[in-house]
Amino acid sequence: MQNAVIAASATWDTYSQSFSAQKSVWQENRAPLAAAVEAFNAQPPAGFFGKLGRAFTKATKIASMERKIRGLDSMIADEEQNLRQTAIGVYRDLGEAALAAKGGAADKDRYATLVDIESHLDDAAQKLRSAIKEADEASDMELMDMAANNKGISLLSYFETDEAKEAISAAGESIKALNGKLRDAQKQDVQLAKDLGFGNTLDLFVDMAGGFMGAFTSYLNMQKLDDAIEKMTGIQDTVGKMQAEVGAGLRAIQTAAIKSAAADNAKIAPLVESMTPYLPEDTAGVLRGQRPALRLSDLNR
Repeated sequence: MQNAVIAASATWDTYSQSFSAQKSVWQENRAPLAAAVEAFNAQPPAGFFGKLGRAFTKATKIASMERKIRGLDSMIADEEQNLRQTAIGVYRDLGEAALAAKGGAADKDRYATLVDIESHLDDAAQKLRSAIKEADEASDMELMDMAANNKGISLLSYFETDEAKEAISAAGESIKALNGKLRDAQKQDVQLAKDLGFGNTLDLFVDMAGGFMGAFTSYLNMQKLDDAIEKMTGIQDTVGKMQAEVGAGLRAIQTAAIKSAAADNAKIAPLVESMTPYLPEDTAGVLRGQRPALRLSDLNR
């Protein structure tokens, strides 16, 4: 556990300090631009020529400054998002090390089940994105084929549709595997879905997946690509919700294990405190004592 804490601290310090330094540079570059724009906006034009001069200045100078400000704001936001992803990864590594050291058998089994579901969800999400993209492109090509009546475009349309069929088939197999994994998990741990709070989402997914698989042959044989896109988009949204819920469940178990390990290691609490602002609110709120912890871990029961 000590090695895990040292590694987590080193990784987080490197990334957070790099972000802070880069953010300071960007903010220093932004400050004079923002001051100039603010000063310009604070001076109302007087008369016709004043308005004309203001419009000229706006077009030749201020608009360029505003673009630079938006660019700097975008870079800061992107880097902060990267830091948030780093925080989630470091927190996960720390939580899994704490779980291995402090967690009970039930927590470890439950965590392993959620990791397995997470893997199936990620696979389904990736294959659905690919299938929606391929089906959308094939649908557009079919429209062009109908309008152009050209053999070259017809051949391209055939290949696009064939690729869409393969992608839809792969998505269907992934959905089927995910459906089976969710059912198995529900049978093995009937309390899991209830504690995680995705019981209704699970039922919705099963209904949608069943509808998609039931009409699967129709999509392939009749090339109802637009119908397939609509169905897959609905399933994709539900998969996204379940990914968020499973992620929150994993972090709930990680948090319980980290709190238990922190009692024996004084370096954990300040490390977690420095990461808290960059963690998802479902975890940060628990760490700040502003929301109750999910009951997934025996340590929270």
